[in-house]
Order: sequence, then structure tokens, then C-alpha cells
Amino acid sequence: PPGEPYTLPVFRGNYAPVREEVDSRGALEVLEGAIPSGFPAGMYARNGPNPYHLTQATRMELGPLSARSAPHWFEGDGMVHAVTFEAGRAAGKPMTATYRNRFVRTAGLAAEKDAGRALFRPLIDADAGGMLLSVAANALNGSVAGKNTANTSVVAHAGRLLALNEGGCPHVLRADLSTVGEETFGGKLEGTFTAHPKKDPRTGELVFFGTDFLGDKPFARIGVLGKDGELKSQHAIENGLDVPSLMHDCAATDNYTVLIDVPINSRPERMGKGESPIQFEAGKALRFGVVPRHGPASAVRWLTGEPGMIFHTANAWEEEGGEAIVIRAMLAPSATITPPSNSDAAYKEWIKTEFVTGNANVCKLVEIRLDLTAGTVASTELPSAESALMEFPTINPAAAMRDNGFTYAALLDARTSEATGAPVYGGLAKLSHASGGFEKHLHGEGRFGGEPQFVPRGNVHTAAGAGDGSAEDDGWVVTLVHDEAAGRSEVVIIDAQRFGEGPVCRMALPQRAPFGLHGTFVPAEA
Repeated sequence: PPGEPYTLPVFRGNYAPVREEVDSRGALEVLEGAIPSGFPAGMYARNGPNPYHLTQATRMELGPLSARSAPHWFEGDGMVHAVTFEAGRAAGKPMTATYRNRFVRTAGLAAEKDAGRALFRPLIDADAGGMLLSVAANALNGSVAGKNTANTSVVAHAGRLLALNEGGCPHVLRADLSTVGEETFGGKLEGTFTAHPKKDPRTGELVFFGTDFLGDKPFARIGVLGKDGELKSQHAIENGLDVPSLMHDCAATDNYTVLIDVPINSRPERMGKGESPIQFEAGKALRFGVVPRHGPASAVRWLTGEPGMIFHTANAWEEEGGEAIVIRAMLAPSATITPPSNSDAAYKEWIKTEFVTGNANVCKLVEIRLDLTAGTVASTELPSAESALMEFPTINPAAAMRDNGFTYAALLDARTSEATGAPVYGGLAKLSHASGGFEKHLHGEGRFGGEPQFVPRGNVHTAAGAGDGSAEDDGWVVTLVHDEAAGRSEVVIIDAQRFGEGPVCRMALPQRAPFGLHGTFVPAEA
């Protein structure tokens, strides 16, 4: 009803935020098994939205005019949860693990904590009137675009931990997860920095891009950080990109950065109809912008594929002497970042009819081949059991920019998602590309997790040089899992070569870890 506030399913249950920042007192309680021999010392860290001040959706009407806005999960403040694995302090003593979590202390969060209330209004989920109100309110608080929440991913590069969100520049974190501050690389960074940079395991470079989704041209830039963490190159993409689109991820090979122009875009003229400028254009084809890693930007080539939506890529590499690029990515037929939020019932109906059916947002893994000579794009769905719906693909990092043997992903629990009205992932998937194999690891009844993170045995990152993947999966997959019945969050370790079996180790976290997004494993010597 007009003016009545409500809270959406994505802010309830284990999506609900936590405010406490805690450190485990001593080693984590082992619930099952043990940290396996050969598991490397280091830190598993995972980022995700966790609003410090959770506002509620509202709607105001003044005659024919309306102003509706709703808090969006993507706009929550960043919180990093970390499990640190340490070798025994004495010979023969087993490895132990500890836990801590911290908010990323962004300027926006600091201002809101000082004020004791939310200062920045929602921008993602708003009609035209709601967006105009939000822009005006946010401008008064110093940022039309709202907060740089640093809430999407965390990566390690050049000895530093970076918390990332595509709406701004990186935030540097210390080893104890305390925030140093924003990083602009000596003031050289132009625009924003993606939440999904690509690490080149051979050169040590970090390939990134940035977008201006609600601003002016140029709508995208590409760049490279050197192995030493310095900004080596940055180029604005002017040609062939006339509308800002929600480029959330990219692909990178030895020689190229590939931008993915998706059908979710921002068109201000939609506000003239009272609509949000951010919408999915049905039937609009995906486009792939292939640019030399270090430029020039004028050399960009745009190749047009089929309609669909890509939020995340798993890997990419070159073939035929660099005349072809193969991308493994999660592809959905359509998508939205603003499901119906005018009521709880409308949101749940979208989950039931669009999300869990695979019509929108949740994906299947595909292989996309860009023929740079012919200028063509071909896509092939990779085998999966029962046409499984998946997201959050990851690989052994050493296999990046090569034909990797294995891809891991989160596996949707459609039944529970439909019942609760919130997306939940009841297991993990492992796709073996050489054999076409597909394995499931299910977390168990009432247990849900998220993105898998591969950790190599003894921190020796190995990848199959010939493409057979024989050593590439020698290690473990780590993830956070929440047990609904026990009301407990856990860190779970799975043997990647015995993927379908139970975990080799489960450890209880000292507090609930809400569902989040992307993480990394940082070896102790990094």
C-alpha cells in the first residue's frame, strides 16, 4: 500500500545483515573431519552486501505522480568474512583456523555511522520519481551516485587485499581486514574499477575494466595493473558503445581484454514514462568488444552474438594463433537486477515464475567462440545433469587464460528458493570439460552456500598444459555454508578430486555469516 514500508525476502533469513564484528577466541570448533594434510596456510576471504542501516521500501503518491524506491541487496555495505588457516605452532601439531569479519570502512558508511541513520537513498530499484528524489538526496550528502560500498568481491594483488565494487575505486584492506582507504593509484585511475579483474598467472598483471553506468561517455575503460601493483595502462573505449550497459564481468586472454555489452542498460529517456532508466532490453543481442590488453582503444572490435545475459565469466583463452577467443561463461535467457519489489507477494511470484524456472538471471555454463577472422560468435551449452541452474563460476587460478579442465559453480536449490522467495544455493557443481562430466556436491537438507573457491594442494597452482586437467583439480574447494536448522554458519572444505563425497572438514563460525558474493584464497606467503 502507498506509504507502507516493507522488507523484501532478500533481507530476511540468512540474507539479513549482521552488525557485529567479531574475532574467534581460539581455534574454530571442528564439527566434522579435520583440516586435510597438505592444505596451505593462508586466508579464505569472502565479501558481500551487509547494510549497516537497513531501510525499507516505500511508495509516495501525489496525484498522478509517484515516487517508489526500495533498498537493493547490491547497495548494502561491504562486509568481509575471513577464515585464516595456520600451521601448528609445534612440530606434529595440526593446522587450526580462526575467523574474523569486518565492515569495509568506506566514506559513505563512516558518514552514516556518524549520523546514526541512512543518508543515501536507493538508486537501483526506483521508478522515475523515486530516482529523482534519490539523486537529489544523495547529492546533498556529497555523492549523486550514492556510496561506493566495496561490497562485491575481494582480491589479492601485489601484497595488498582489495575490496571491490564496480561503482567506484578499490578499497585497500590490511591483513586484519581493517580498512586503509580508497586506492586511486596515485590519482591516475580514471573512472571506476570492476569487481571482477583478471589475474594473469604468467605475467602477474591484473587486467581490469571500469564502467560509467549512470554517467556520460566514455561508458567503459580498460586497464592493467603491473605485478608491482602500479597502473601500467588505461584506455577509454569510445568506439561502438553508445549506451551504458551493466557490464559486470569481462574476459581476458594473453593478448586481449573482452568487454561484454549486455542488454541491461541505462536510458534516461525511460524516465519520461515514469519508469526506471535501468531495464533489460528483450531481444537485444550480447556484444563482445575485443581490445588489445594494453590498447590502443581505437583497435576495439565488436562482435555480435545471440540475445541473453552474462553476469559472470569463468575463463577465456586464445586459439588458432590468436585468431579465435573462447569464453566460458554463465548465460541466462534474460535478466533483471530489479525484480518486482512493490510487494512481498510480487517478489515471490517473480522468483516462482521467472527465477527458478531458468527464464531469468540463473544460468547454464556455455562456451562462446569468437572468430576474429570471420567476425562471428558461436555458443554451445556445456553438459550438466538435469539442466542444472548455476551461478558464481570459478576455476583453479593457475588455469586462467588457458583451456581449463574444470569449472566449479554454485548450484541453485529451486524448490527452497520458490518456497522462501529468496535465491538459495543448495550445493556445488564441478564440470569436467575433457570428459563432459558433471558432479554435484550437495550441502544437505536445509543447508545453503554460495561461490566455491579452489585451493591448490600445498599452494602449488598447477594447470593442465595439454588440456587433460590431470593435476588441475589436485586440491580443495572451500565455501561458507549456513545450516538453517542449527542456526549456524560454517566453513566447509571439499576434496576437489572426490567432489561428490561429503566434506573432509566442517568448522563452526562464531557468528552467522550472511549469504554474500565473491571471495579469494590468499596464501600465507603472498
